[in-house]
Amino acid sequence: MSIWTHVNGNIILEEIAYSSPSFQPINIGNEAQFEDDEDIWNQCDIPSGSEGSLYLRYSETFKTKSQRYTNITITGSLRDFSYKNQKDTIINWLNNLKLPNNSFIRDGIISIEFEDETKHIYYYDINKKWIEFKKEKNDN
Repeated sequence: MSIWTHVNGNIILEEIAYSSPSFQPINIGNEAQFEDDEDIWNQCDIPSGSEGSLYLRYSETFKTKSQRYTNITITGSLRDFSYKNQKDTIINWLNNLKLPNNSFIRDGIISIEFEDETKHIYYYDINKKWIEFKKEKNDN
């Protein structure tokens, strides 16, 4: 029986053009899907299950000559991706993103639901790392 991991997240990336008023296209990873050729799978550098990787979608939400905000949506259902074997894979990937020059993560949140465990929710902290929300115990 397959184990699935369901992912839903969003990152707000801010860029500042210090030296030139132009911005490069954003790409924080290469996707692969079940039907893709082996060459595409070999280039995939984001978390993946046996039938494909996470999906990354980019949406420019604000832009001036010197500043740009981009929403990066991260979604996917990863087959054969389990908490037991891969619990830190997605957060390690997020903590080590290769961002464009002069850019930084302004904010972010991601939900990771492992079918063999439970849902984990992380937020991007000002100290430049992803922190897990901890459930508070209800003593009532």
